[in-house]
Amino acid sequence: TPSAGRSTFSRSFRPFRTISSSDAMKTRVLAYVMAVAAALSCSEKVDVYVKDMDRVYLTVEGFLTDSPLVRQTIKLTESTGYFDDISAPLVRNAEVYVDDGSTKVRYELEPPGVYAAPMGFHGTPGQTYRLSIDAEIDGEKRHYEAEATMPEPGFRVDAIDYKYNTELMDADSTWTVAMWGEDNPGDGFYYASMAVNGHPYPYDLSLILDDKYFADQKITCFPVSVLMQTARNQEVYGPCCKFLEKGDILTFTALTMPKGCFEFFFSFASNMTGSAIPFFSSQPANCPTNITGGDAMGWFAACPVSMASVIVDDPLRGEFRRK
Repeated sequence: TPSAGRSTFSRSFRPFRTISSSDAMKTRVLAYVMAVAAALSCSEKVDVYVKDMDRVYLTVEGFLTDSPLVRQTIKLTESTGYFDDISAPLVRNAEVYVDDGSTKVRYELEPPGVYAAPMGFHGTPGQTYRLSIDAEIDGEKRHYEAEATMPEPGFRVDAIDYKYNTELMDADSTWTVAMWGEDNPGDGFYYASMAVNGHPYPYDLSLILDDKYFADQKITCFPVSVLMQTARNQEVYGPCCKFLEKGDILTFTALTMPKGCFEFFFSFASNMTGSAIPFFSSQPANCPTNITGGDAMGWFAACPVSMASVIVDDPLRGEFRRK
């Protein structure tokens, strides 16, 4: 269960215990003994057998937003083995529908391999939506379903601004993005992401967070993202990680998520980082899912969205111009 107020990729701060002089001596002796023991210890190569997947899962990535200006899409892929050095195969020739009890909308397969609704189709807060998928997975025809109710908007993004970083690592390629806006009353869970010239950041470069530190408040110049526009990231993630130039458009998007979706992304990110927080916590496990009807992973979410953009006028300015 995620802890309130902690972003996905951060670690909790724990103050160091105050050590007296006698404690310090004991600590140095203990450290010396442990170092000698480590130096004298023997090691043995161990081959660990990891069982490969015995079945193929459907993986669903889908957000339905309340914006008529955003194309609603759902990405379907097949799972791959842990040691398979291949991209997840796209699922083609599937029948994908979303309905609200009165209207049923068909999603069509479009390049580069996502299923998209007709432009203009969007959700409404308070409405429940049902996803239906008929697809051939691993040579078998299967049927899947999911249900999502769109919550009321939790955060309004009014504006964003950027500054070039000179005090961080890789300072020649990092920028900080800050936002201005207001958090609405009630518990809020958010998926926040950036896009550069319309190219969105992937999940593992985005952020999930709750509203503990700005609940029910107006926000002024709140840092929400550090853009790491390196050649390596561009090679891996594409044009969203290009080096910023004059005229580039930065867009910040905040999706208000139901708690179940927040827990899915938190679990997904925790498994990806491979870290146990706190220490001695349980080992990574399968992420929760709201996809039913067969072997499936992922989440279908209905989320109100708020966004703002800024045009890069001087990529190397070292301060926020918006106050």
